[in-house]
Amino acid sequence: MKAKSFGRSRGMTIIEVVVASSIFGIFIVQFASVWISTGKQILYVLDRARVNREAHTARTLILTDMSVASSVTLLTDADGFNICRLNGSTVTYSLDSESRALQRYDTATSSGMTAAKLLVSLDTALGVKGMTAALVFERSGASVTLDIARNTALNTSP
Repeated sequence: MKAKSFGRSRGMTIIEVVVASSIFGIFIVQFASVWISTGKQILYVLDRARVNREAHTARTLILTDMSVASSVTLLTDADGFNICRLNGSTVTYSLDSESRALQRYDTATSSGMTAAKLLVSLDTALGVKGMTAALVFERSGASVTLDIARNTALNTSP
């Protein structure tokens, strides 16, 4: 029997290995860059949605209380305001800067609650046209400013 002869087989040279590794490395770096960028955008959108939800909750509570208000007064010792209802009870909204939350206290039920979270500032002013409040909600770069105005039966706290 005659032995089979094989042709000389060549392996990869070091230059081919370096070129292939470099191309693969560039591909991996580009893929990682897109992955990280997409992840950051997803987190920003989620933060923005949470900030919008908190602002919407605060707006709903405040406007519901203001719809049955006889007057609105500003707090002189803190960032906040009182809403005096037609039935004589009062609802107080104030900024708790330590917990970054909008606090709501209702005298009718003697209960307090966190009306909204992620609040970084609450600015109130009393002008010719009435009371205005600017509430700024913020989280990780996502920010929403909620402006509320009330223009009837206003007075300031003594």
